[in-house]
Amino acid sequence: MTRAAISPELVGSPACWDALCDDTGCGVCVIGANGRLEFVNDQVAGDTGRPASTLIGELYAAVLPEQTRNERTLLVKKAFESPEPVVAVGMLRGTLHRTIYRRVEGIEPKVLVIDRPAIGVDNGPRPSIKMRDEDAGVLAKLTARELDVLRLIGMGLSTADIAKSLHRSVKTIEWHRVSLGNKLNVANRVELARIAIRAGVVPLEDVEPDTTD
Repeated sequence: MTRAAISPELVGSPACWDALCDDTGCGVCVIGANGRLEFVNDQVAGDTGRPASTLIGELYAAVLPEQTRNERTLLVKKAFESPEPVVAVGMLRGTLHRTIYRRVEGIEPKVLVIDRPAIGVDNGPRPSIKMRDEDAGVLAKLTARELDVLRLIGMGLSTADIAKSLHRSVKTIEWHRVSLGNKLNVANRVELARIAIRAGVVPLEDVEPDTTD
């Protein structure tokens, strides 16, 4: 963690700050009133592929995937104006994320951003916003029907059960599964299930332990 990048007024208890930034596995950053980053932890830096030290002073929007910038910039603005946290759920870099924007008081107000994959996460403030502009990563290649099939594969359903659930023939579902494998460059449904779970397409509580037919 780049402690030198933390504004003195935000340090508080070093142990508490370390627990938030290092122990939770969340991406954590602080945005100043000018929209620029005043702190990022290693998780955020890793997601951007840049050293943390080079991100300080950058506009928050500039380190986001292009298709999500406008909407997430508006969420920061909303957080500055709201006494309640703004909680958003949406695809970011190919994974379903839950992001909390919370105004914090100091010499001047700032927004604390806590971001984590939304896989199997139900605790904390309820999402208030479903993102419209998302960065679906490799899943952006898929059609809506293929996403449905991928989700059901991730839940452990057999081909026959998927066909019944979607009111399609087994042959049609098998064709979709082949198309999914080609687009996602995997060889079998077990690997497809892993992609579905990792991307957050299916909550962990809906996953069956056996993903084979």
